[in-house]
Amino acid sequence: MKNLFNPFAMLRPAVEVSKMMIEAQTVIALRLAGMAGIWPMGPQENRRMVEEKVAAVTESVRAVAVAGMTGRSASAVAMA
Repeated sequence: MKNLFNPFAMLRPAVEVSKMMIEAQTVIALRLAGMAGIWPMGPQENRRMVEEKVAAVTESVRAVAVAGMTGRSASAVAMA
């Protein structure tokens, strides 16, 4: 019989989300410092920042949809 519930299955996604939140705050702080003229930043950085977000969201939604539609576990969908 397949194990239907694994209490540790969501531990890895939780750690990954925590890391992502810390890294995102660092990037946001550096980009805000660049916009304020405190940190060196190229003239196209603001546009690149927006373009990166659109591409990342598109890829994320695709990965989650594929994981969900193929019947993967909740933790696998979260990691997608």
